[in-house]
Amino acid sequence: MKHGFLLLLILGFQTFCSGQSLLQDAMALKPFFKFDENKKLVLTEDTVSNEAKMIIQKYLAEDAKLDPFTVKATFKDNPYLDMEKAAQNMGAIRGDFSNLGSANQGASPSGFSVSNLADGLARFLVKRTKQELSMAFFEGFKEKIKDDPYLEHFCPFTRAELLLIDSDVYQFNDYLESLREGFTADMSALPGSTESFLRDSSLCPNCEAKPAGKVVTDFLHVAQQMVNGEPPIDMIAYLGEPGSAIQSAPSAEPQLYNMASALRLLNIVSESFRNTASDNKRMPWFTSNEIREQFKDPKVIRIYLGLLWQKVENVQFADDSGTQFALMRNIMKKANTGVDLVDSWRKSIQSLSELTQALQYGLNSSATTSSTAVDDFFSYSQSVTDLLQAVNQTGRDMLGRKKDLIPTDYILLMRQCNSLYFNVRQRNFVGAVSNVIYCLSLLGSDKDNIATMLKYANFMAAIAEASSPEEMERAIELFALPPGSSQMKKQPGRFAVALNAYTGLAGGYEYLNDQETPKMFGALTAPLGLSLSWGLGKRGNSDKPPEKEKDGKDKVYSWGSLGFFVPLIDVGAVTAYRFKDSTAQDLPELTWGNILSPGLYVVYDLPGKVPIAVGYGAQIGPSLRKVTESGEAVNKSGWRHGLFVTVDIPITYFYLGKPKKPKV
Repeated sequence: MKHGFLLLLILGFQTFCSGQSLLQDAMALKPFFKFDENKKLVLTEDTVSNEAKMIIQKYLAEDAKLDPFTVKATFKDNPYLDMEKAAQNMGAIRGDFSNLGSANQGASPSGFSVSNLADGLARFLVKRTKQELSMAFFEGFKEKIKDDPYLEHFCPFTRAELLLIDSDVYQFNDYLESLREGFTADMSALPGSTESFLRDSSLCPNCEAKPAGKVVTDFLHVAQQMVNGEPPIDMIAYLGEPGSAIQSAPSAEPQLYNMASALRLLNIVSESFRNTASDNKRMPWFTSNEIREQFKDPKVIRIYLGLLWQKVENVQFADDSGTQFALMRNIMKKANTGVDLVDSWRKSIQSLSELTQALQYGLNSSATTSSTAVDDFFSYSQSVTDLLQAVNQTGRDMLGRKKDLIPTDYILLMRQCNSLYFNVRQRNFVGAVSNVIYCLSLLGSDKDNIATMLKYANFMAAIAEASSPEEMERAIELFALPPGSSQMKKQPGRFAVALNAYTGLAGGYEYLNDQETPKMFGALTAPLGLSLSWGLGKRGNSDKPPEKEKDGKDKVYSWGSLGFFVPLIDVGAVTAYRFKDSTAQDLPELTWGNILSPGLYVVYDLPGKVPIAVGYGAQIGPSLRKVTESGEAVNKSGWRHGLFVTVDIPITYFYLGKPKKPKV
């Protein structure tokens, strides 16, 4: 029983010692060292305790025995700690605890409504005579995301929701809320999905093989760790350990190789600050004040540097050619040649401790409540950048390097990834998508696919964030084409398919369901749907060389365009109400039945720059006839046929063919 208790005590004591950080080890070893006549710390052989032996065991090679010869060989070249004199007669080290085994360090929105949609659409049409957001758009979006590997990878939840769009359009309120939630989930995972995108050679060939690709991959991983609320000590550990992309950099890439070495050093220093007594995962380090107080003791700082020297065996820095190396141990040896250099190291390490403190305080503050202030998120993301930038200052102060260990280009990439974290936490999804696009474009990814992704994802981000007609209007503005886009379809011989709006006057005959005879009508119309058109005209003359304009371009004879228009919805009543009073807030609650208005028209666009179109055809509804001054909806159902004269407003082109070439 007594032996069993002793064994448990020994094992428990071993676990306690192995879990301590480097700084804690230095503090614990302080009583067992004395300065010799050369101001070097010597371990006193007659006072070595079990605790000291356990700590020394941690700094030997893995599976090495704790004996005088191993200790002497391991610490032979340590410029701060002298174990040789003590090892000459170190029976205590060889004692009962010599086979205790190797030590292991411890480680490790508000809802959518059809009223808002119609009102936002009407405001937009009145403001710029443009409009958008219909089932046609979502159908186009669904088809695009189904076949596009970029969007399928980045928006898996959104894609799943879009594939359900045909099931029940009359429950679009609930549907769009689900779509909003799915997109929010996709955006919350955006840093991680972008990282996996870069690691997938089928999606982004050779991206991770490029130096910038390695940097972006790792910083995106860190950004996702930040979004997930992981402690910063784990982020630094990821960057400094073999699993990260940066750590795979060969010496043939000296800039990235040195950055990897600097991050390994930062990880060692970070682990040395670990306070194993802390039970708060978000506060893993000693505070800067605690570290500063300990470093005031010359014994503690020298023991600390001596133990740090043991840990940096595999840290080295390459020259510009990648063939000559400066060992970290040799650099540290020089620091032991004078008091000033040791003091410089002390100040540099203390500076790092101040930044680690800012990091853990920032995380603790940003995670304390779900309604944290914007400043908390920004300060936390900024402190990550500050800590990694401090590596450059450390390189200048401690390593004597003139060149930055982390180049400016990589600092910019780091800021983009930190900004990505900030935007995701603040639900600024438009900004988050822009951060990703910036990073991907630097790696030379397919520009056309990136532009498509930016267009669709930014629109969905704006829709996810919209909570009012004004915000819905801005979302439509983001996706719509600029004024003058109707001229594109008038190029001779060009076939175009577009999401189109026509805003103007309509007249003809109307058949209401409760009346037997038709009645003439005249009203403001604002249908939105799908247009197919062919450009009329020619370039040059068919029987002679093409004529040229003054600028040298082929002369174009445009006769406008002719085609078909399939309306899907019509917000003419709301638009008329908005023309009358653009500031009123009392629009009634609407349903899709109020504005659905399918039909078919033949449409002719007048030639030239005037965006006027004339159409003839028929359509059902819409049932919304009028919005009164008090904001009440007047509804009647039926169908109509007749003419309209309108402004032609292409929202976006799904297909735009090439214009006719001149005959020679």
